[in-house]
Amino acid sequence: MTSGPGALPAAATPLLGRDEDVAAVFELLADPSVRLVTLTGTGGIGKSRLAMAVAERIAPTMTDAAAFVPLADVLDDSLMLPQIVRALAFDGAARRRDDLLVSLAPLEVLLVLDNVEHLPGSPGVVADLLLGCPRMTLLVTSRAPLRIRGETEYTVLPLRLPALGATEVSAVLDSPAASLLMDRGRAVRRDLVLRSDDAPAVAGICHRVAGLPLALEIAAAGLRVMDPAALLVHLDEVLAQGGPVDLPVRQRTMRATLDWSYGLLDHSDQKAFRRASAFVGGFTLEAAHAVLGVDDILGAVERLTARSLFSTASSPDAVLRYGMLEPVAQYAASLLAGQEEVAARWAHAQFFVHQAEELERALMGGEQVQALDRFDTEESNLWSALEWAVAAGEADLAGRFSWALFMFWWVRGQRGRGGRLIERVLDLDLSDMHRARALHAAAALAEPGTVAAERVERLYLASAADAERCGDRGVEAASALGAGLVALGTGDLATAVHRLHRGLAAAQQAGQWGEWPAALAHCWLAAAKRFQGDPEQSVVVYSLQALESTRRRSDVLSESIALYNLGQAELALGHDNEARQHLIEGVRVCLQTRDAGNLSYLLDALAAVEHRAGGRERVVTLLGAAEALREDVGSSVYSWYAPDLVMRDRIVAEARERLDERAYARAFDAGRSLSLDGAVELAARSPQPPT
Repeated sequence: MTSGPGALPAAATPLLGRDEDVAAVFELLADPSVRLVTLTGTGGIGKSRLAMAVAERIAPTMTDAAAFVPLADVLDDSLMLPQIVRALAFDGAARRRDDLLVSLAPLEVLLVLDNVEHLPGSPGVVADLLLGCPRMTLLVTSRAPLRIRGETEYTVLPLRLPALGATEVSAVLDSPAASLLMDRGRAVRRDLVLRSDDAPAVAGICHRVAGLPLALEIAAAGLRVMDPAALLVHLDEVLAQGGPVDLPVRQRTMRATLDWSYGLLDHSDQKAFRRASAFVGGFTLEAAHAVLGVDDILGAVERLTARSLFSTASSPDAVLRYGMLEPVAQYAASLLAGQEEVAARWAHAQFFVHQAEELERALMGGEQVQALDRFDTEESNLWSALEWAVAAGEADLAGRFSWALFMFWWVRGQRGRGGRLIERVLDLDLSDMHRARALHAAAALAEPGTVAAERVERLYLASAADAERCGDRGVEAASALGAGLVALGTGDLATAVHRLHRGLAAAQQAGQWGEWPAALAHCWLAAAKRFQGDPEQSVVVYSLQALESTRRRSDVLSESIALYNLGQAELALGHDNEARQHLIEGVRVCLQTRDAGNLSYLLDALAAVEHRAGGRERVVTLLGAAEALREDVGSSVYSWYAPDLVMRDRIVAEARERLDERAYARAFDAGRSLSLDGAVELAARSPQPPT
């Protein structure tokens, strides 16, 4: 059984990155209670090659070794058993199914049945083999499980990817996906060496093909005539050209592989598959009901998942999500066209604008942490839906998205991208209400230093005027406050106070929604009073009132602003211990929402407290951490809080005098290297007495 027609086929190339899979499947098959293992996974994932490697390892443990049975070209269920007999090199004249099973019954053998997904009768044949051949063990490869008793399914996943943008050669090559790409690349170009300049491109290629071994092998052929950076640019063309001609026809290109899978679906599942390409970054079952457009949604999702065209993963809130590997999603998108594409995109946008508005309401209330987590999970879908609405000229839909999402973009440091998209929204034929809201979003996302303060002020004032005409007191309040912030930044404190009081008055007429801008009004009036030289009133009249409101409503985003202003006012009053306490509280609040922008200012203020206490390295490390966080999110609140920036610059200058140049640079770089969590841990740690 180990030579002649029954021998396992020799592998043309080494198997890379699958040691753990080989060991896991071998361990399953070594269990006497397991006689059937089905390797499932999308086309091109490497199921056949993995099965061969497992068979090579397990064959010596079987009396009659192992046999590999290729079934991709077998088109009739009735020919499965004769194909098995030929693969086993079994000399028997039996033709009837029962007689063939009797002939095979004595064999102690591992039978590898490769590619059975297109044979609807294959589960029955395998069940008969299990029942009639008690010494036989079966390893099956299929894009869907057989769903028979005794089956153990093993899902073959894509190869592990390098970090996107990685520049260190060793870190990139530590990834099995990159290792496979470079190994196959050296087969066509012997002098191929991965240089650090090419490492990000290699990581990008691996991510573009989602770690699919077949796609990596096809892509590697392009390294014959291109460097990795050029291959990344021309990757789609290379993948379309195909791989080695000795591969089965259905595996010479990714498209042929996916055509094979798609052709096995019924019309309803094909429609669901096509429309699922409207999603970006995965989807829930609830979203599938809104977008896929077929009657049996649950059945379609289950079947497409079983056939490895959909994958599954849990979101942070433990809700099961579905998705497609990038090459599969691109293939599905290529099939979605015409009115069906319009219908799918419209359904997708409608579903996610409602999601965005729910998130916006949660952000204004006591569920901010959960709302930000959900935004992070659905971020790609939300961007895609808004971009489609803008491109399709769906003005009111785009306006609704703009208002619902701008605060999320602000908190997550996406002001540049969000602001550019809102500018396109403003080019649409918006209603007065949606224009007022889009104007406010554009102003809020404008990046200080990039957009002139005069333009930001015009946007806010135009928004406030439009909102006042529409009777939208909430937007009027928010925009009046924004205009007040601009005046605060330019040093026109009288105008700032006037506008902030106007915003506060409008907020008090806006019902429950107005509680959020009212709290911010108190925060910024507290800042204005500090800048006017009255920190006592800043604390007593405004900061404490803002803090009470934010805590009562569990508004942690605004609470961090209130604590910052309270800490700065206490610092101005010489109450250093109280200032430190409020600032550290604010730092911990920012951790809940991962609000890097506001965290950076709290760290600078805390550095001011420590500096006054005589701190040295710790002060500089806090300043370095704050600067890095600000750069990460592109936040420039100091444009509105100019006196605080003056204070920070003074502390930087004085800290440089306390340390020599090398010690300062070492402490500053230590701060810059900290993650958000590391910065919070540093701030919360009790300072050591200065030396």
